[in-house]
Amino acid sequence: MINPCIPLKRICLSVLFIAFSHTGFSQIREFTREKQAFYEELTDIMEEADKKEAKPLMEETFGPFWLNADLYDDEQKEKIYDVADLMLKKRLRPFPFFKSFIVTIMSFPGSPQEGEGFDTWVEITKSLENGSKKKLEEFITMTEGLFRDYTFYESPSTIWKGTNAAWEFQMEGKEYRIVFPATDLICLSKGDSSVIYATKGEFDQEKEKWYGEEGKITWERAALDPNETYAVIQQPYELNTRSAFFKIDSVLFFNSFFQKPLLGTVEDKILANVTADKATFPQFSSYDKRLSINDIVDKVDYNGGFRMEGANLQGFGSKMEPATLTFKRDNLPQVVTYSQFYTIKPDAVSSQDAKVIILLNNDSIVHPSLNLRFKNETRLLTLIRSNEGLSKSPYYDTYHDLELYFE
Repeated sequence: MINPCIPLKRICLSVLFIAFSHTGFSQIREFTREKQAFYEELTDIMEEADKKEAKPLMEETFGPFWLNADLYDDEQKEKIYDVADLMLKKRLRPFPFFKSFIVTIMSFPGSPQEGEGFDTWVEITKSLENGSKKKLEEFITMTEGLFRDYTFYESPSTIWKGTNAAWEFQMEGKEYRIVFPATDLICLSKGDSSVIYATKGEFDQEKEKWYGEEGKITWERAALDPNETYAVIQQPYELNTRSAFFKIDSVLFFNSFFQKPLLGTVEDKILANVTADKATFPQFSSYDKRLSINDIVDKVDYNGGFRMEGANLQGFGSKMEPATLTFKRDNLPQVVTYSQFYTIKPDAVSSQDAKVIILLNNDSIVHPSLNLRFKNETRLLTLIRSNEGLSKSPYYDTYHDLELYFE
């Protein structure tokens, strides 16, 4: 029933607009299976949607490709018609989806995906007929991205892509994946990028996950030499492509501090507007929390775990098992410190919260929480009390059984 409050003129204009906006799809239920007619019908659909964008695409690019060259045989053309009819049936929009279809059709000939790859692409497309419209749209769009610059996942915030043109479509049963036999894996987000070099794997579009093997992660974003500081992936790994963050277990970490690589986990996260000196990723954490390194700085021994955060190497432990530094004199322990976190540099170590024991023969001077700084160049160990928490406590002299108040 028509609402009498709505002017008849407005109703007529609305009906006319709806009819006009769907004219292309209402007139063409399926494409004519002949090269010239197919081109003309597809051109009508594209120009009706956006003549300004469609005209150069169809007349200058797709027309010469489709009409003047026989790059597809008759059997392959039938498959192209099948895919185009399926897109009509599912009512995919001319832009961006039929445009992606056109770009894809022009991309197969001469590519590593020519022939068998084309057949698998058609098979995957047809397998999506009974699924949601969105899944077909996503697959058609992804295919254009793969041919354009090897992009297999793209959202408003995150892009995942490979670097090898020899990617493959793979289908088993009703499931399909995009396989990169060898590639660098790149994540782009927030104007920055993260890279896993020399890896291989496959992308599951349904699950939006990458399943990879092997690879190397460097600390170049933190301005460290990629040949000196890097992690090598040892086990198969899995990434959620919806995110610009990932964590990979079982990597070997190489750094000039260590005579042999450390086993642990690596994490990376892309953050906006981060300079190399402020970078806190990538991060590595060792599995072993009781690693012993003699002379980590000259005449200073370390025992604990290791973490690399950007360019900062950190020693770490737990509240129950803190990491330790042992400062030696004449090859004998003179000062022992305990902390959950140390920052370690080639010429210095520091901690913002360390228990300190100064050894005096069989006795000691102890403080539960000090700011510790040691510079190897001057051999100066600085211990600073603050006015907060345990740090404001006095030193305790076990020999004299005295509390000592001094800075």
